Amino acid sequence: MTLVARARNGFWFSGWAGACGGRSRTCTVDATRAREVHALFVRELEIGLDATSRLVFHLPHERATVTASVRRRGLPLANAEVRVTLACADGTSFRSLRTDGRGRVSFAFGQEMRNEQRVATCRVTASVTAHGRTATAEPTQVGFIHPLWLERRGERPGGSVVRIWGRAGEDVELLVDGATVARARIGRPGWVDVVSPHVRRGATLSVTGDAGHHSHTIRG
Repeated sequence: MTLVARARNGFWFSGWAGACGGRSRTCTVDATRAREVHALFVRELEIGLDATSRLVFHLPHERATVTASVRRRGLPLANAEVRVTLACADGTSFRSLRTDGRGRVSFAFGQEMRNEQRVATCRVTASVTAHGRTATAEPTQVGFIHPLWLERRGERPGGSVVRIWGRAGEDVELLVDGATVARARIGRPGWVDVVSPHVRRGATLSVTGDAGHHSHTIRG
C-alpha cells in the first residue's frame, strides 16, 4: 500500500512516524497485517509570545519583558519582521522588530499608573509576514501594579488596621501625614496588617519600602 502525504493550505509535511519513516511525501507499507502510520504536519509559519507572568511594578520601578518566537516549517526563522501591538489604558502603540538567528526578538516596556489604580493591564499581540504568508500570535496580557498598596481594614484594640500589599519580605514603613508611625515586613501571602493608634480620620496615609518603593496615598 502506498500512502501520500498532502498538507492542507498553511501547513507543511515534516515527515512520517510509525511504520513509515523519512520525509518523502510517499511511503509504501506492507499491508499484510495492521500497521500504524502517522503523517506529521507543522504550520508553514507560526509565531508565539512569551511575556512576564507575574505582576510588574509600574514605571519607573520595573519593565515587563516580552519575547516573540517565529518558526517556518518547524525551524527558527531569522531576520523576520515582527509587528507588535501594545494596547494599554493610556492608548495603543506599535513596534516593528526583527528576529535574531534563533528566530526570536525580545523587548521591554513599562507603564505609568494613576494613584487610585490597583492593577493596570496591557494586551500584547504580534504578527509576522514572511515567504508570502502571515501568522498571528495568540494574544497575551501583562499586568502592572504599585510596588506597595494600602487599605484601611477597620479597628482593633490598639488602633486602626491598615493592610499593606507588596512582595514578600519587603520592609515597609507606614506614614501618616508624612511621619512614620509603624514599621513591618510583608509576609509570604504578599501582605501585612499594621495596627496604629495614629491613623486619624482625614489624615493622609502612604507607605514606603525598599529600593525607593512607595504606595499611592489614601485618606484615613
